[in-house]
Amino acid sequence: MELKRSAKSSNGKIIFLNGASSSGKTSLANELVNILEEPYIYLSADQIGEFLESFIPEGYNPYDEKMIKAFYMIRPSMFSLFHHFIKFLAMLEKNVIVDHIVLLPEWLKECCELLSDHSVYFIGVHCSLEELERRELSRGNRKIGSAKAQLEQVHRHIIYDYEVDTSNSSTRECALMIKEYIHNEDNVPLAFDEMKQTL
Repeated sequence: MELKRSAKSSNGKIIFLNGASSSGKTSLANELVNILEEPYIYLSADQIGEFLESFIPEGYNPYDEKMIKAFYMIRPSMFSLFHHFIKFLAMLEKNVIVDHIVLLPEWLKECCELLSDHSVYFIGVHCSLEELERRELSRGNRKIGSAKAQLEQVHRHIIYDYEVDTSNSSTRECALMIKEYIHNEDNVPLAFDEMKQTL
């Protein structure tokens, strides 16, 4: 189905990176911030956890059973707040780079509903399972097996405007490909529009 171009309500751009843990989204986002001429605000889903951890009393174990239970109770609200904050910046016509792991259909649906009126370049960040597991093990700060579990869900039933593979290309090369894509006026971001109609 071919979608017609529609006027977007914001002059700002949103580069929305979606991929499994350890796929290289953070490094890619930092590289994009450095090479893009326009200023971009970087937002990461990881910042939610960091924000919550900043309120944990000193000496309190963040892996305590009560802490984990409490986190999962408020998790939907925190991610919804994250999505609405992206919308807030878009309404201010700011350029934003989003680093996300869109695991749940309701997250994708909410993002499409909130952001489809803005210029969102939905970028799939792929990486081979073998390389994901190698990175996960070498970094030492990731739960082993999380990348494999996420890989089975994160790209399921999703339409992208553009896709890169960090296991085949360097971070720099991927960033330059994305830059070239979004600067080409013929490439109109339509993924969110199309998914909004089908979700």
